[in-house]
Amino acid sequence: MSCSDVENKPLDESRETRQTLGTKIALYSLYIFVLNIDLMLLYIPLHAAACEKCYKQIEVAIARYREIKDKINEGLKFYEATTSVKQQCSDFVMTRSIQCRDMIEDVQKQMSGLSIQDGKNSSAYNYSSTRPSQQPSSQSEPPTNQPHPQTPYYHPTATTLL
Repeated sequence: MSCSDVENKPLDESRETRQTLGTKIALYSLYIFVLNIDLMLLYIPLHAAACEKCYKQIEVAIARYREIKDKINEGLKFYEATTSVKQQCSDFVMTRSIQCRDMIEDVQKQMSGLSIQDGKNSSAYNYSSTRPSQQPSSQSEPPTNQPHPQTPYYHPTATTLL
């Protein structure tokens, strides 16, 4: 054996060992790859079931969202209708308040006119409770020309509420 034979032998063995080791690593990598494919094929139905479950949950959530949205819109319509009725009631109360003030002013004017006439001509009117027939007939008649006739009461219709 020569020196060169001794020196080349460990290199050849290490080369073979590296090649064998590389082949083993490649085989193990291929084996792991095949196992991963098998596992994926095993888990695909499970994954599909999980996706289907999520899909159904999303459908339920969308249906619930639409239901809530419809109820909110219905509530808004109701709120708008009640706001309209509230405004109509406020208008009615304001109109009646103005009419009441006007009627009070008219009565006060009529009362002040009567007290002035009483001072000027006390013999024309008799306010005794025993003889009402002595009062002038014009006092028992209602005034024919009312400055503020009372308007009829407000009756909301079904169309004004909606």
